[in-house]
Amino acid sequence: MISVLIPLYNDAPTLARALRSVQRQTVTDWECVVADDGSTDEGPAVAARFSAADPRFRLLCLPHRGIVAALNDGVDACRGHYVARMDADDVCHPERLAAQRDAMERHPEVALASCLLRKYPCADLRVGMQRYEGWLNSVITPEEHARDIYVESPLAHPTAFLRRETLEALGGYHDPPWPEDYDLWLRIHQSGGRIAKVPRFLFFWQERSGRLSRVSERYGPDAFRRCKVSYLMMGPLRGHVEVIVWGAGSNGKPMACALVEAGLRIRAFVDIDPRKVGQRIGDAPVVGPADVPSMRGVPILAAVGKDGAREEVRAALRSLNFTEGRDFWCVC
Repeated sequence: MISVLIPLYNDAPTLARALRSVQRQTVTDWECVVADDGSTDEGPAVAARFSAADPRFRLLCLPHRGIVAALNDGVDACRGHYVARMDADDVCHPERLAAQRDAMERHPEVALASCLLRKYPCADLRVGMQRYEGWLNSVITPEEHARDIYVESPLAHPTAFLRRETLEALGGYHDPPWPEDYDLWLRIHQSGGRIAKVPRFLFFWQERSGRLSRVSERYGPDAFRRCKVSYLMMGPLRGHVEVIVWGAGSNGKPMACALVEAGLRIRAFVDIDPRKVGQRIGDAPVVGPADVPSMRGVPILAAVGKDGAREEVRAALRSLNFTEGRDFWCVC
């Protein structure tokens, strides 16, 4: 029924703990595919010991080609109806697989089910990661995921639980110059698939300095912006030649640059700071919220990162009779 897919690369110290958490699941109809991406440590030996003791564990020994190739080879080897992702340094709650499977079967319209998570160890969490954890756990329903899909990746990759046929229909994981998981969520969204979370804490996501998302430019802010703009151009901004950027600060300006690089013109920046209103950024004027209705019909992208600012922008635009998902989108 369920294939747990774990890509492995030099994670020997944490692998046994991760595999034991799979072994302790309350459901028993699972297999666990460990796709080793050419590890040079004892990780494959650890996986082989589990496989020898429990045939539900399977080890794929692959040449080192990177995580995307390992994931796709792993998906090809999965035999379950569902694929549950996990990393070699994370831990599942014993009821994780049962809860996500039940959610998918109760809601066949949902293409991907995640769950709430806890980051650990707490002492290693930076303020930004603490904020991200809180935001992830606040985005639960399909409507909330659709609303916030361009804000940031709305779920942690190793919490994903989806039908194998969904992955196959979308061509598996792609290898773009930005995060492969966020790319997949955006493809699911644009294909009409719904994303939701089981509202339970079922996953423990380890924070560590060497995590790929911390050290590779592929997972940096510029890469995320390029990813968002690429999918915005294929979706909400398709056919448009200009946009309005709400936010003339450290988030709005880089987003505007990425939009211009994609061929769009910035009609205006919107800001509530009276010191900025009336200035120009490049060829675009900085205007106040009261000026926005005169530009109705031009898509608005809210690129504000200060705590609470996103909700303030949403409230302001709703008060002006703009509709989120039709007239404006939050992208930060």
